Amino acid sequence: MGCAQFKHKRYNTVMYIGVDIGGSKILVVGSNSKYEILRHEKIKTPETSAQGVTEIIHLIERVVGDDDIKSIYVASPGPIDREHGRILKTPNMTWEPVAIVSKLKNHFKVPVGLEKDANAAALSEAIIGAAKGQVNVLYVTVSTGVGTGVIIDGEIYHGAHDPEGGHMLIHAENKNEELEKATSGKAIKRRFGLFGYEIKDANTWDQFAYDLAVGFHNLIQTLSPDIVILGGGVGVHFKKFERFLLAHLEELNPTYPTPPIKPAKNMETCVAYGTLILATRISKKS
Repeated sequence: MGCAQFKHKRYNTVMYIGVDIGGSKILVVGSNSKYEILRHEKIKTPETSAQGVTEIIHLIERVVGDDDIKSIYVASPGPIDREHGRILKTPNMTWEPVAIVSKLKNHFKVPVGLEKDANAAALSEAIIGAAKGQVNVLYVTVSTGVGTGVIIDGEIYHGAHDPEGGHMLIHAENKNEELEKATSGKAIKRRFGLFGYEIKDANTWDQFAYDLAVGFHNLIQTLSPDIVILGGGVGVHFKKFERFLLAHLEELNPTYPTPPIKPAKNMETCVAYGTLILATRISKKS
């Protein structure tokens, strides 16, 4: 179900629209009620939020074509203000805060919702992905940054705000720093001088996996999930560091057995599928 498999087709139908905003790209998808993606458009993420909103509107219009829109759901890196439909200042994007829900709602006159990208990914993996059938799911994306999404009893857990596991403190590089600062794709490039796909040395993956294992250990001990799903651009390389990660987790003496850790089924598109699931839900409430 990767992006390369999306095929543009023309249907006389009502479409659900999902918008996946990332640090490097924006993906807009349109589906039917069965989450089958009918059309999609993708661009590089614009530098400003004003440009971003304009481009998202254009992308949605191209995806919809002559069809009608039932509802729209947007996923963005955190932090977000869900109550007021605002994307806030996020560390991995240059955008200023923007009230994206009201802007899209005013333009398209349909229900619009906003969710954190890791939450949307966690939901889709729990419903149609690698965690299907599991009740309590921890999703961790390791990409430009590190994000977490939590599913409890089949629903997204938001807490007072949104859990931001990537900002937990661990001891790495001889100092206390955020998990994201030590293990994200940007961190790998900074620390080792290579992108993930360029790393061939097992010792490098072992060093990376130890710091990631500390973060995973803390999350697993705190949340006690049935399963952990790993996504993101670094998650693509899971098989290269899986044995190191599992070994370090055992070395940290967990209270209970480590739950299964699996790569996301829809690695590149789990956020998009999550927005479509949420779009179908919001349309039922309107």
